Amino acid sequence: MQASRKITIKHWPQLFAQLTISLSLLSGCAAIDKSKGSNVLDDEGGLATTSITVDYALDKGPSKQLASGFHHGIGPKYPAQSLIDGVVVRAIRGADHHARLPSLFDPDTYHRVRSTGADMMVGLYYAHGTYWPGDEGNWSKWTEIVNKVLVEAKEKKLEIYSWLPWNEPDLQWEPNGKSLANYKKAFKIAFDLVKAWNPNAKVQGPEISIYSMNFMKEFLLYCKANNCIPDVLSWHELEEGPADIEAHTLEMKNFLVSAGIKPMPFSITEYQALYYGDKSGQAYDPGLSVAYIARLERSDVNGVVSALKGPWRWTGDDLGFQADLAELADDQTMSKPTAPWFVYNVYKDMTGQKVEVKHEKDKIEALASTDKASTTAGSTVLIGNWKETTQYDVNLTLAHIPSYLVNNKKIKITARLVASAGLGKPIQGWIPKFDQELEMTGDSVTFTLPTMPPESAYVVQVVP
Repeated sequence: MQASRKITIKHWPQLFAQLTISLSLLSGCAAIDKSKGSNVLDDEGGLATTSITVDYALDKGPSKQLASGFHHGIGPKYPAQSLIDGVVVRAIRGADHHARLPSLFDPDTYHRVRSTGADMMVGLYYAHGTYWPGDEGNWSKWTEIVNKVLVEAKEKKLEIYSWLPWNEPDLQWEPNGKSLANYKKAFKIAFDLVKAWNPNAKVQGPEISIYSMNFMKEFLLYCKANNCIPDVLSWHELEEGPADIEAHTLEMKNFLVSAGIKPMPFSITEYQALYYGDKSGQAYDPGLSVAYIARLERSDVNGVVSALKGPWRWTGDDLGFQADLAELADDQTMSKPTAPWFVYNVYKDMTGQKVEVKHEKDKIEALASTDKASTTAGSTVLIGNWKETTQYDVNLTLAHIPSYLVNNKKIKITARLVASAGLGKPIQGWIPKFDQELEMTGDSVTFTLPTMPPESAYVVQVVP
């Protein structure tokens, strides 16, 4: 089965052009269907009811904040340091040097990113200009481009997590009259150069714009036959609404095993798009941020080790580009938090263990963690409504509540709302909505949260 759609892509492919293309989403991709499925953004509207059960008896592994990465997220000046300090920065992906984008090889940017402890993922391709590897049979220039980046990194003693031979080859090669055969050869050449420079260095790819099993299969079988299997397998999840990342990563893991390729770590290096489909502000939608975070965290069992929120406010050819922590900062001063920042701020403190969450994925998303060892022992539940028009009354059950959250057969529950403010706008903070001490029934409690607006998130915290 396949579906096609027309997407206006407004970000920075390598040519820094705004492209309008038709993509075919083959089986294995999450097709967008306005009538059903977890990718639906537009819906019937009105008020609906849904239920969530958090089961503390079912441990789902450590909470890793693996989705707290940011593409082109930090520059030498922007965003404000207070916004960076308020979140975990697990990974940053970007350019070695660029006239408009943050340049990770420039000392001020490098040290600012390095201070966060983030893994740095650097593209090898930013200096290619009008030349494409293999043009008129010329491969020596591609070798020079790659080696120049590697030599500079060594001279400056830069600590780089991984090297990316190319970005979004599915959008950039054939649409520009270049063959994917040449792309694969360019990847192979870059892979060999990196490994000759440092056998322990990681090569990452293919960085396609949207999950496609067909593309990934062809790419990986080429890599297997040519001894250039990437150390980190990466792609983008840029859907209209939250993509089915769990299904994609499971399918990919199963293919690797069936193909005789040892599964490697996965990185989703762009997610939560802005200019896809007909929705202009979904990159600033806190409910959608929760949906992606939850699905990415659940995908760690399939091999996901990192994920980076994409930056969409400015295109790469925009002279006014500013690093805004992938829309977590406002677009005027880069110093005030937008609604998603408050989601990632809570996510930072979701330490300890994840626990089972049972819910209706096509309606709402949720992630829960609990940490007995923290100085303020407690539990946090993030709930996200990404729908454009539907409000939800959420019936929340907390089951098998551990004793360290209980005080005299009661637990204290607070719920704060993070409301969407729209494109590039800051918000003042959370809105308190619920603050009660509830009597338990056995080892569980059930209650209904105040009505949840469209495109919003709830932060529910449980303490003794």
